[in-house]
Amino acid sequence: MPRRHGRQKRVEALGTIPNNYDPLRAAFYVPWDFTSLSSLQQHYRDLDLLIPEQLHAVSPDGHMVIEKDEKLKNWLDSLDVTIPMMPLVNNYDGVNWRTDEMVEFLADPEARKRLVSELVRFVNVDAEGRRRPETPSTANPSAPSLPPGQSGVVVDFEEIPTSRKAISRNSSPNSPRRRMSTAAR
Repeated sequence: MPRRHGRQKRVEALGTIPNNYDPLRAAFYVPWDFTSLSSLQQHYRDLDLLIPEQLHAVSPDGHMVIEKDEKLKNWLDSLDVTIPMMPLVNNYDGVNWRTDEMVEFLADPEARKRLVSELVRFVNVDAEGRRRPETPSTANPSAPSLPPGQSGVVVDFEEIPTSRKAISRNSSPNSPRRRMSTAAR
């Protein structure tokens, strides 16, 4: 496997490089950029992990939206190898970062629980809705198992308010924003 010299130089600056130095090679994939799939097709043999953007937490009640990508699915199905994946969940709806909705579901224990439950279900169920066979964790045998080909979830929530006060003010049941959004439903 070719050495990545730029990365090696940065590690050398930190000190001695171990003889068995082999960093994780991960790649993000986004369905909205046509070059993303092309680049993945050229370099997938060099990857340890694929992080496809396909989950969106854009609802104040914690429900997530799953973005289907038939081009990626069909290409992955045609391979003779399995690429481990960690799907990315963000608070982007394709046009805007849904900050207000994110603040609401983060402040609501039931909405957070719903999102976590949906994420776990997504990771543990295949495209046809069947539960994936599980592989026990070697690091912690009592930990929940992950299915083959899945390594977890990458969370990319952006535009998070820096103040806890802003989060609790916007998510209070009596806040004007909360009352207006409830009345609009």
